[in-house]
Amino acid sequence: MEIYNDPRCVDMSWNSFNKGDVFLLDLGKVIIQWNGPESNKTERIRACSLAQSIRDDERGGRAQIGIIDNEQDSPDLMQIMTAVLGPRHGELKDAIPDEKPDEQQKSNVRLYHVFEKDGDLVVQEIATKPLTQDLLQHQDCHILDQGGVKIFVWRGKDSSAEEKKAAFSRAVGFIQAKGYPATTNVEVVNDGAESATFKQLFQNWRDFGETQGLGKAYSLGKIAKVDQVKFDINQLYARPELAAEQRMVDDASGNVQVWRVENLELKEVDPKTYGRFYGGDCYLVLYTYVKSGKPNYLLYMWLGRHATQDEITACAFHAVELDRKYQDQPVQIRVTMGKEPKHFQAIFKGKMIIYEGGTSRTDKVQPEPPIRLFQVRGTDEYNTKATEVPARAASLNSNDVFVLKTDSVCYLWCGKGCSGDEREMAKTVANIISKQDKQTILEGQEPNEFWVALGGKSPYSSDKRFQEAVVQYKPRLFECSNQTGRFIMTEVVDFAQSDLDEDDIMLLDTWEEVSDMLCPQ
Repeated sequence: MEIYNDPRCVDMSWNSFNKGDVFLLDLGKVIIQWNGPESNKTERIRACSLAQSIRDDERGGRAQIGIIDNEQDSPDLMQIMTAVLGPRHGELKDAIPDEKPDEQQKSNVRLYHVFEKDGDLVVQEIATKPLTQDLLQHQDCHILDQGGVKIFVWRGKDSSAEEKKAAFSRAVGFIQAKGYPATTNVEVVNDGAESATFKQLFQNWRDFGETQGLGKAYSLGKIAKVDQVKFDINQLYARPELAAEQRMVDDASGNVQVWRVENLELKEVDPKTYGRFYGGDCYLVLYTYVKSGKPNYLLYMWLGRHATQDEITACAFHAVELDRKYQDQPVQIRVTMGKEPKHFQAIFKGKMIIYEGGTSRTDKVQPEPPIRLFQVRGTDEYNTKATEVPARAASLNSNDVFVLKTDSVCYLWCGKGCSGDEREMAKTVANIISKQDKQTILEGQEPNEFWVALGGKSPYSSDKRFQEAVVQYKPRLFECSNQTGRFIMTEVVDFAQSDLDEDDIMLLDTWEEVSDMLCPQ
């Protein structure tokens, strides 16, 4: 199978290969991805995604996927390909422009409608590329001809036995009638159980029950019986999983390397800017530490809230490549923006700053906003991070320190409930955020210019409890759900307002008051 703009099946021969495309060799238990030396990252990512789909959907997850980036570095996989395709003679063909295969494929791929009319069987051509899923009619059968490379027979779930039998016979007849090679493969595809190779020939294929955006998918038929277990609320305070989550593998003094996904490629980040993360980007952070005389690796994938789906997919793809480079030793950890684990924060020694949007690339399209507000939380270099919040007075909180950056001055706003350690860590962060003069102001003693920068004075979280410097207990958020068939409560760690799920009941325990949020439905 060849991958470029749209995957397609090709002759299983070295003559089908070229330098500019990606090819998948499907051997059942083994799927080999061969990356042309001039292929682009998008093609490689799409090929990897298709290989995973074939493995998971058609092979029950049991097939092994091998990737060849450089033939000299993958002698075992090349030996398998040579055994299947035979020895390769001569040089590979040059890269083919993407437009040329597109035109060729559009003319070769044809969809036929097989149906009964007045007692006779009719085979009628109805479409060429691009194909859409709504062309397939459940009460009939269809033949999809790939120009002799492969022929699919799609059998609608409501079609008659005569139509199914006749459709297969006509597909086999195509081989002789159109002069196709006798080895042309005919694959029968059942309605609702389409293979990945069939689905990729259609634009925007969606499986039955697949959700779109925030839509819902409902299960039909009988639901397996679930044994009901009495809910024990005391288990909420045992928290063994939380204790495990907060454990750190070391003191975060190991070696750190950071890359950013830029144009679907990995670009190394300047060590001087380590710890600065932008919501429009994705990052890979490789942490190396020594244990028992051996190097160990943690590979963090930090995903910005505003990163595109292509960037997120590329980040995962590069993580796999980096994992292979270190002989599959790194432990991969997916980190979503705002949910950074304790060890991840400790790596950057109290200098971690999360910008809500934008990018750290040099070719920025949008200029930085002149006024930015950051909430600083943490008391030492192991647990401190600054998070950008909307630059308005309502974002303030009496229990924390905030850094307000303007074109002329940088304010350190200290809430009545913040501690001395928090103020010291905020000063460190402020020196990174702004090179302007720093002005420390206490809550209640703000100059007029401060409120003007925030768009005017307005109410914020300043309850008496927020003004206490030492809070004995931290608020906790729980999600109540019965999706598994039994009632459970799951704690949401390091929560924010965006964690509130409208489809469930959320319980917020502030130790002084318990609030619940009921879904509008």
